Amino acid sequence: MPYGTNLHIFQKGIKPVWENPSLANGARFQIKTEKTHTSKYWEDLVLALIGEKLGSKSEMVCGLVLNLKP
Repeated sequence: MPYGTNLHIFQKGIKPVWENPSLANGARFQIKTEKTHTSKYWEDLVLALIGEKLGSKSEMVCGLVLNLKP
């Protein structure tokens, strides 16, 4: 994926904006990694999210965002 790529995957009905009421009490967890690992980590996280494999609190995760920056 080229630098500047932005990918979003959110639960149905939730828009990826801070003003969304569903995200009012939320937080952000950020991972910084080498670009060579990004595709694999993104794939693993997306599959875990849609497969509800993020543990007992997986319903608390509203979505995922990928931003590729140089």
